Amino acid sequence: MTFKDSFFAENGFRELNKLLISENDFSSSAGKIFIEKADLATNYAKGLLKLSVKAKRINACEQSTISAVWSEIASEFEKESRLFNDYGINLAEEVNNQLKALLDENKKLRYKLEQSVAKSEKVLSDGKYKQRDARSKSYYKGKDLIDTIEAETISVQSGIEKDINRLKQKRIKAEDSAKKADSDYLAVCLETENKRHAWERELTLAFDALEEMETKRLNCLKNTFERLVRLTSTLFPGYQEIVTNIQQKIDGVNAECDITAMKNSIKSTGCLKPELILYDSFAEHPYHHMSELRRSAELKKKVNELKHKKNDYIKSLNGMNKLVEGFTTLSQNTDNILAEQQSACTLIEYLDACEFKCADVYFKEQNIPLPEKLLYDLKDNIQRAYDKSQQVISTMLYIPLETYYNTERHSSRSPEEYVTWENKFEVEFATPAPIQITQSFDDEDLFDEDVPQSLGKCRALYTFEDDREGMLRIETGDLINLLSKEDGGWWQGELNGVIGFFPESYVEELKQ
Repeated sequence: MTFKDSFFAENGFRELNKLLISENDFSSSAGKIFIEKADLATNYAKGLLKLSVKAKRINACEQSTISAVWSEIASEFEKESRLFNDYGINLAEEVNNQLKALLDENKKLRYKLEQSVAKSEKVLSDGKYKQRDARSKSYYKGKDLIDTIEAETISVQSGIEKDINRLKQKRIKAEDSAKKADSDYLAVCLETENKRHAWERELTLAFDALEEMETKRLNCLKNTFERLVRLTSTLFPGYQEIVTNIQQKIDGVNAECDITAMKNSIKSTGCLKPELILYDSFAEHPYHHMSELRRSAELKKKVNELKHKKNDYIKSLNGMNKLVEGFTTLSQNTDNILAEQQSACTLIEYLDACEFKCADVYFKEQNIPLPEKLLYDLKDNIQRAYDKSQQVISTMLYIPLETYYNTERHSSRSPEEYVTWENKFEVEFATPAPIQITQSFDDEDLFDEDVPQSLGKCRALYTFEDDREGMLRIETGDLINLLSKEDGGWWQGELNGVIGFFPESYVEELKQ
């Protein structure tokens, strides 16, 4: 496992960087202690040299045979002084200077990595807000189109020719506006997904650099300790047992094991599955009121649009696969193309999930089981949740890491095989003929609103005021028809003909 595998999470880089800073602080403190020991050895050498001078001076008054013994002792003081002086100098130069140089280099490199990751995070955050705004605009234009169609239908029934022509022109403009807003929303979704992938690539590079940096630091510490033992072993042969014990510990130093232990000890949000914010079509949501006929037509059209965009990425992926095969033969660097392959696979997976969502809603509208050929193997990983950062309810796709990094998952999908599958899909989801509004339609048939079945009632304990799209304003004491219970503590209900979401903690469910 690498740092990327263990710390690939929303706050993983920050937690890893914080941990490595504390490890570098340890290395810096160890270096300071080595300097203090070098100073002690140098001062001890100076003291021994003074003692040697004193010993020689008093020996000049002694003329007995003992003088030779004392002279040898004075000489040993001088030899020991030179030994400790050399030890202090070597300890400062060989041991500490190399460690200090490495730590200074790591500090500069870590700063560059932090700046790079922060920049990519800012780009991704801006993309998410842009995606939220584009979705709101798309939904607003979709609702405006439905209102225009309803007004046109009423005008047709009244038979006023002037109003019919005016509302017809208004409907055409509303259709063009809704189509453009929806197309812009999908484009922003894909752009944001590309930004998220670029952020992941920056994280991957940062994790690899930090792991290499940490490995060098640990190996440098190991070498530093070995040089310390070697220098110490030359001082006192009598310390050989101590040196041997220390050496046994040093022999057990292993940078790879230390990094693994670090990964296991960290308390992070760790190993989160990559989460993709999926494109939510206006027609998918039941609380966007429209007739069954209109919803089905929109869902069919949207499935085909997503499918054709996906085909473009599949063709692009197949082209990159051929390039990689050619580059491998020539032993060329394929890192950039492999990154583009990963990006294309991610977008294909993204569009697979979006297409499945639309198809699933369509068949549920028709009360028909979803055909087996349209099943999506990661459908259980699609969840709706309240996004606190964006303050909206979004549809998320959580992809397991083993699937996310498997580029072989989509490499076998060739255009020929895919077209055969898509032709059958086209028959099921052919673009519908334009809806002709005539007086032969019943209002109830054309604009039959789909309202989810009530699960019971609940009473508001507190006032909840939120003007965002899809939220339900409630006041203390209101009796609300409970329609569904979503993940993340959000319920959906109906009050005075308005359907929306509200916090579970603001109400109490009434027993039936």
